[in-house]
Amino acid sequence: MCSSDLGGWATVTPALFDHPSDLVRASLARLIVTIGNLDYPPRGERLDRLASHLSGGTGRARTLGGCRILPRRDRWLVVRETASLPAPTRFVDGMAAWDRFQVKLAAGAHGLGFALGPLGTGLPWRGDAPVPPAARAALPAIHDLDGVVAVPHLGWARPGSEARLKGATTWIFPHQGLARAEFAVA
Repeated sequence: MCSSDLGGWATVTPALFDHPSDLVRASLARLIVTIGNLDYPPRGERLDRLASHLSGGTGRARTLGGCRILPRRDRWLVVRETASLPAPTRFVDGMAAWDRFQVKLAAGAHGLGFALGPLGTGLPWRGDAPVPPAARAALPAIHDLDGVVAVPHLGWARPGSEARLKGATTWIFPHQGLARAEFAVA
């Protein structure tokens, strides 16, 4: 049906469209809110058009709510539109929040001069990188004045920067999850 990756993209399988239309709309709305970093879901008519398009499997890409929805093999890939990404955010006291991600540097890391922002296109890709090409530019990365310092989703750090990072960082995606936090008790 729908699955998301901690790198900030998701896939939708055709099985989603075997369910009632209200469930399909709710699932797509939550997915667009999460990947697109929105406060509110897209309006009903736009969401209906997207659901109709995806269920028809026409193979053409669409955009909605800061997301690009692209055909990928037998499913749909939902990635963040790079044009709507916010500017990088500086680390304060070892913490930064940017777009849909929150990052806490390891204790003792020298966060001075670090910023959290989009990876962009400047990093060479290993053949085994588990990131779809369409999702790469919007991956969160730690930057300094010399460029990209680390891309934890790829397990990559610039040679020589390990001492400044002091090991692992904590990444949280997304700020708002695919499932709602509230529930009702009858």
